[in-house]
Amino acid sequence: MSEPVVLLDAERRVTWSNSAAKNLFSTRIEGRDFGLFARQPELLAAIADVQGDMAHRRTAEIITSQPQERQWMVVASRIPPQEETRIRASGVARIGPPVVLLAFHDITHVKLVERMRADFVANASHELRTPLSSLLGFIETLRGPARDDAAARERFLAIMEEEARRMVRLVDDLLSLSRIESDTALPADARADLGEVVARVTGTLAPLADEHDIRFVLEKRTDDTLVHGDSDQLVQMVSNLVENAIKYGGEKGSVTIRLEDRPAVTHANGPGENGSLLLEVIDEGPGIAPEHLPRLTERFYRVDTARSRAMGGTGLGLAIVKHIVRRHEGELVIFSTPGVGTRVRITLPRMAATRTAKSPPRSEK
Repeated sequence: MSEPVVLLDAERRVTWSNSAAKNLFSTRIEGRDFGLFARQPELLAAIADVQGDMAHRRTAEIITSQPQERQWMVVASRIPPQEETRIRASGVARIGPPVVLLAFHDITHVKLVERMRADFVANASHELRTPLSSLLGFIETLRGPARDDAAARERFLAIMEEEARRMVRLVDDLLSLSRIESDTALPADARADLGEVVARVTGTLAPLADEHDIRFVLEKRTDDTLVHGDSDQLVQMVSNLVENAIKYGGEKGSVTIRLEDRPAVTHANGPGENGSLLLEVIDEGPGIAPEHLPRLTERFYRVDTARSRAMGGTGLGLAIVKHIVRRHEGELVIFSTPGVGTRVRITLPRMAATRTAKSPPRSEK
C-alpha cells in the first residue's frame, strides 16, 4: 500500500502503521498517542467522533510539512468486528484492540488544480471586467455630458471599439486555450510543413511589422521542414511568437526566424529517432529579467502589465504556445538577456519518412 495507514486503539494510541505512515511522520509512532504527531484539531475531532460512536466515518483535511508540504484527505473509520478479527489474524503486534483506521490520501495535486482553476477564473473575470467597466463609463458619458459633443463622441467611440476588440481577443484566446488543452491527449500525427507555416505567418504579419518598422530575417537552414503536426495549431504557435517579437522587440529592428535541422536524439518529452526540427524566433528588444523567465508561460502572467495591455496582449499567448508544443511532443525554451533581446526555441519531432540530406545554410532577408 503506497499511501499511509494507521490503526489506533480506544486510547488513541497507535497500534500499527505501514511504511508509508512511518515515512510521513519520520519517527516511531507505535504505542504513542497519535495526537502527539497530528495536532490538527479537525483530524483529532474526526477521530473523537468515530471513537465516541458519533459516526462510523469522518474525514478531515490536513497539511504536513515534512519532508515537503503535502495536503491529505484523512478518512477515519471504525473497524467493524469482522474486520478487527481479520486484522488480529494477520499477526500484527499491537498494544490494544484497534478501533479506528486512518487512511491518508494525498490530495496535493487536486488542491493545486483547484487553486489554478480558481486563479484562472479570477484572472479571466478581472481581464473582462476592466474593458467592460470602461465601456459602461463611456456609455454613461455619451448619454450625459458628451451627448452633443461630436468630437468627444468620435473619440469615445474609438476607445469603446478598441475595448470591445480587446474583449473579443481575450475570449478568442480563452476558447483557443480550452480547445488546445482538450486536444493535448490526442496525438498530432498529421503532416505539416513548418516552412510553409512560417511563410504564411510572416505574410499575414507583414503589415504589423511595417507599422513597427521591423524587418523579418528568415534563416532556413534545411529544406526538410516536415513535422508531425496540426497545421492550424502550428500557425497559431508561430503567430503568437512572431507577434510578440514584433510588439515587444523594439522599433526599427529585426525579427529573426530560424529553421534548422537537429540530429536524432532522445529528448525529455519523447523519443526523437527521426531527428528534430528547430524553430527559433529572435528579437532585438529590451530583453527580460531572469526572474521572470520561469513564469512566462503561465496564464495571464505579464512582465509589464500596462505595456502588455497597451499592445493589445491578453496574457495568454505563451500559455497557448506551451500547450501546442506539449501536444506535439516538443520542447520549448526561452532565453533572454536584458538589453540584448529574447530568443524562443522550439524543437519538434520530425516525420519518419522525411529525412533528407541537410541543405547548406542560406539566409533570406
